[in-house]
Amino acid sequence: MVNIGDLEILAVENSIISKKEGLLAKELKKAVKIELNKAKARENLMQRMLESSNIRKKLVEKNREIIDRKIKNKDILHIPDVVLNNEKDYAIYNERTAQIQNKSAKIHKKIANLEREIAEERIKFANRKIDLSNERKQLSKSQFSYIKKVKKSSSKDKIVDAQNLYLNKQKDVEQARIRVMKKLSDIKKKRE
Repeated sequence: MVNIGDLEILAVENSIISKKEGLLAKELKKAVKIELNKAKARENLMQRMLESSNIRKKLVEKNREIIDRKIKNKDILHIPDVVLNNEKDYAIYNERTAQIQNKSAKIHKKIANLEREIAEERIKFANRKIDLSNERKQLSKSQFSYIKKVKKSSSKDKIVDAQNLYLNKQKDVEQARIRVMKKLSDIKKKRE
């Protein structure tokens, strides 16, 4: 038979831990929701950057067409070579800027996407921590119930039932803890 004094200490500890785990998980969930919103905003910003770089590419194409026409009609328009060279250089500058902006936006969009995925995983982690907290709370209650039945010298069947209940709850807590640790491991893998 289990030492009632030790079990009572465990029940109190489980109750305290349950409350603290629950509060921490709720705070984590709030913080992660803010992270998720930031990641989504960053994804949207990078999408707009990609659109901007595509517009810049179209501008470069139009500029090249205009420059080509000016070169063909250079004698008629009386455009000095210096002006045409400056326009060519400016078109090259815009083209390179568009390419760099496009590459940068794609990289940042991937980063934002990963940040969003991690935030979503962390929300799941917080939910599992809340589940663990609830399981631990139930364990504590069932332990107190068992202790109460033993102290009241209830019937053997009621004591055995109460003991089986708290032992099952103990297994549930262990399984919930394993799920939390697995989710934490998943999050760490995503960050690598």
